[in-house]
Amino acid sequence: NAMLVIEVFDISRELDEEDLELLEYVKKLGKKVIIVLNKSDLENVVERSQLEKYSDYVIEISAKLDEGREEIGRASCRERV
Repeated sequence: NAMLVIEVFDISRELDEEDLELLEYVKKLGKKVIIVLNKSDLENVVERSQLEKYSDYVIEISAKLDEGREEIGRASCRERV
């Protein structure tokens, strides 16, 4: 059983129905969640406010530019406490 779930979404495309269903499903499980929005180096089409109801941690990263990974580590450490 996972104690922490990290959900990763592509920030350069709108969330679809499947994404929203996944967010709702994990929320109902009552797990601690970190939402990671990848591709922050591209145009952002996802509203952070749309995701903040699912997690206290909504983190933007760019895997391509290697930016933001440290924040995921910090958030996961805070959630484990």
